Amino acid sequence: MGIKEEILKKCDKKIETMEKSECPQWAKDRVIKERQVSKKIIELVCGIQGITVDTAIHILSEAKETIREVVMTQEI
Repeated sequence: MGIKEEILKKCDKKIETMEKSECPQWAKDRVIKERQVSKKIIELVCGIQGITVDTAIHILSEAKETIREVVMTQEI
């Protein structure tokens, strides 16, 4: 299994863990949706042909604040 698959598998595991958690439903729903958005973003970045791990990490680090602002203003 390649690194992209491992990363996406880790995303799925985090979503699954939250689905099984005993926190309030509203909090659970919000975190699950945030993690699903995060997974989609990671899929996009990891899908760039020829991208290295370091470049992917750099792109995600640089975009972190922008992504957070957009996700937080979306109705999720």
